[in-house]
Amino acid sequence: MGTATACMYEQGNYGVLGANNILYNENEEWGTLYPFIENGLWGFRDNYGEVIVEPQYLYVRSFSEGLAFVRGVEGKEYQTGFVDLTGQLIIPLPTIFYATNFSEGFAIIREWDGNQDIPEEPEMSVEIGSIGHVIFIDRMGNDVFGQKFHSALPFSDGLALVRGFDDSEYQAGFINTTGELVISLPNVIQGGSFFEGFAHLIVREWDWANNETPMSVSLPGPFIFIDKTGQNAFDMEFGSADRFRDGFARVSFGIGMQYIDRYGNITDMRP
Repeated sequence: MGTATACMYEQGNYGVLGANNILYNENEEWGTLYPFIENGLWGFRDNYGEVIVEPQYLYVRSFSEGLAFVRGVEGKEYQTGFVDLTGQLIIPLPTIFYATNFSEGFAIIREWDGNQDIPEEPEMSVEIGSIGHVIFIDRMGNDVFGQKFHSALPFSDGLALVRGFDDSEYQAGFINTTGELVISLPNVIQGGSFFEGFAHLIVREWDWANNETPMSVSLPGPFIFIDKTGQNAFDMEFGSADRFRDGFARVSFGIGMQYIDRYGNITDMRP
């Protein structure tokens, strides 16, 4: 196994490695635990810096909804799974090598299909080409939808972006908390979660007649924002776009950055 690292990739879940090698998550509330690294292994401390879980893991995520994913130490892979705020392993996942944080009561776990080497720092994404498949679990560790996806993003605003289901590698869209596909987006290359009622996506009309697939595209299409009906919310396309925060999203039409509000108004400065 390789050097221990923590991977904070989801929007809204970034962490900062601060003093004493403590990884702080700006969105965590008082009373949670924070990952820290010591001699190449990860453990957890509380808000006062007291060690609650001794360093023992090769890979951890920050706490979310009272649970944190950890991956086992050398020779003790059975310790992989979710621990609670006491450090007790309450959702053992011995065959899983990666999981997202819990979000809105669900987490995504990725199994390994055995055909590729496991990366030292595996990340989830909605892009084609990731290892294995993913499923959604609840806080009991149950597969809640009975459906394997090629890849997925965590739930946000009651919806989750998934790719690769119903025997179609390129089928994509948003499912609700019952697992129902409510927004079909077969032409999406990649995208973000819903925030404040909007999701930003990269889209591309595929030339299926000439066997064009997402894997063969070198230049992706534009960004758009969709609402919860799946429609282009502003009838605009952007060279780049970020998620909505406090009513505004940063966008670009190619040169320079601007902001768009919830009504489609463009401004050079965020109010």
